[in-house]
Amino acid sequence: MRLIEICALPDDNDLSLWEASVDTVTHQISLKLARKEGGLMEVFNAVVASLPRKSDVFRFSAIESKDSLKIAHQNLLANLLKIMPILLENGWKKSPDYQKFALIDSFSLIGETEEAKEIFKKALDTRTITEDDIDDYFVEFDKVKLEKIISEFLSAT
Repeated sequence: MRLIEICALPDDNDLSLWEASVDTVTHQISLKLARKEGGLMEVFNAVVASLPRKSDVFRFSAIESKDSLKIAHQNLLANLLKIMPILLENGWKKSPDYQKFALIDSFSLIGETEEAKEIFKKALDTRTITEDDIDDYFVEFDKVKLEKIISEFLSAT
């Protein structure tokens, strides 16, 4: 299941289509979790790659413009938080680097919730990711976020 990407300057039709796509993917994740089905990695990777980050001002402000979109977005992020511990325990079926980058990339989506902090700590404790991996990833993409994540999450460990 693939999430439809939201365009940079969406109109009401684009937003309605995106909301329906988010609700569908959220429902599919819930079903997979309830039935303990496989395929979580594929859904997780596709969703993480498709969801807009807060730094993508146009797309993210479109999501923030309607309560129904915000709720759909939050529900999807909540389901991603449920998937992450399962994937950490079972592993990804791809290279370790792919797993590291998918995990680190997902933290730019899920924010700084308590669940996110616990998942991040577990990933560090199991050496799924290291401080060096975080440095390498965020130096390329977001230096401010890097410093904030390292100071907050590593102070908790």
